Amino acid sequence: MDRYLQQLPQLFVVSTAQWHGDQQQLHIDLQPVFQRHDRLVLTGWERGVEWWIVRDGQILFQPPLLTDDWLIGDGFDHPFLKPWVATLPPSIMALLMRYRGQRLTLLALISRYPALCELFEQQPTLLWLLLSVAQEQRWSPAQLLAYCQPSTSDHANLSSYALVLLTACGLPATQAALTVLGKIQNPVFCQHEFGQIRALMALDRLEVLNQRHTLPMAWIDLLIKIKDHQDLDDYLPVVIQWQEDNVEELLVRYFKHLESLVI
Repeated sequence: MDRYLQQLPQLFVVSTAQWHGDQQQLHIDLQPVFQRHDRLVLTGWERGVEWWIVRDGQILFQPPLLTDDWLIGDGFDHPFLKPWVATLPPSIMALLMRYRGQRLTLLALISRYPALCELFEQQPTLLWLLLSVAQEQRWSPAQLLAYCQPSTSDHANLSSYALVLLTACGLPATQAALTVLGKIQNPVFCQHEFGQIRALMALDRLEVLNQRHTLPMAWIDLLIKIKDHQDLDDYLPVVIQWQEDNVEELLVRYFKHLESLVI
């Protein structure tokens, strides 16, 4: 089966697809790839996003819950995916594309769990972090799904629900941590950002960091480097005042600050 799946990316080159609106299913013909009458079925938002491979009317393969992006990758704009993509809410798509590695799993979950979808629209990075932790620690589907259905009290208060997920991620379950997370900005989130966010949360300076309006990832990268070589307490006032998305300017200020300490 692994060899079979490794060839799936070829489907964007040679396969054809047909959209069945009544079933909310996209059927992708895999015969040109595998020389067999197999179909890949991808379901739309209203049915709950999932996919499987069919042969002779029987499900040949259905992936585990934590499916990474090797199936679609960056092919969301491929012409034969257009009717399927059209079922996804534009607000969700605008947030989704920055989170690499777990986009299909994100869609599978938020298309089924309204509270999770609402939280994703408010704190998308938090949900991506949860899936990244689940993948890293090899959670079972039951472990992950347990966090997708908030308690009655948490469902009524998304902030409380978010704190529960922060705990599951091994991060401080505080409003300060949640606010910091919501301020982090980057065009793409993948493994590097996963590590840097956890390092940022471990700095124990969340209240100070929240004095900033935004936290660009380039800024976080530099802050982590500074932390490895310098006492942050001396330098944080300079860092907090820096508001431009210009790492070179921050570096200049950093070295000037070091020079002032030597003098």
